[in-house]
Amino acid sequence: MSVASDVGEILAANNWRAFPHTLAAHCSEGRWVPYDWLKWLSLKLAEGIMHGGGRYLISAPVRHGKSELVSVWLPTWILELQPS
Repeated sequence: MSVASDVGEILAANNWRAFPHTLAAHCSEGRWVPYDWLKWLSLKLAEGIMHGGGRYLISAPVRHGKSELVSVWLPTWILELQPS
């Protein structure tokens, strides 16, 4: 195997850590489903955290996954990135 294919395998194996919605889908073993709007929200939240100073007001109907994404999976993702 080449170095490039080894790196590709490592990235693919850890791709689930890339964003809050990918971590949630992986860690919940598919029980938490990242619908399109949750993927979009996850990307926006990750962008706000990475660039700093992000503030969001999230308004969506009841039982659409917003609270679990923001209060469970987002903090888990942040701790996965920066355990200290």
